[in-house]
Amino acid sequence: MKKSKKITVSIIAFFGIIAFVTSVFLAGKNTLAQNSLIAVEDTTSGISLTNDDASLILSLLNKMQNIKLNTEIFSDPLFLGLNDYTVELVQEPKKRPNPFAPIGKDALIVASSSLSTL
Repeated sequence: MKKSKKITVSIIAFFGIIAFVTSVFLAGKNTLAQNSLIAVEDTTSGISLTNDDASLILSLLNKMQNIKLNTEIFSDPLFLGLNDYTVELVQEPKKRPNPFAPIGKDALIVASSSLSTL
C-alpha cells in the first residue's frame, strides 16, 4: 500500500476504536440512568431527564449566575468609532403564489396598496 493510504486507514481505525470504547463505557452509564428516571418527560418530543441530567442542568445554571460581563468595551473609542452600514430592504410585491406552477394556472395577485387606491 502507499504511505498515504496506510495513514488514512490507520486514522479511520483509530477513530473507530475510540468510538467503540466510548460506546462500551457509556452503555453502562445509560442503563444506570434509565433505572433512575425523574418524572420529567415531554410526551410531544419524547425527551426525558434522569437525575444525572437534572443535576447537571442545575449545576450549569448555578455557574451561569456567577458570570460577570465587562461593559467597558462599549465606551472604548474604537467601538464608538464603528459605523453602521445597514441597508434598508424594500418590500417587493409578490408576483405569483406558486412560481413553480405552469404559467396561466394560478390567480393573479393584486398588491394591497393598489386596492386601497381603487
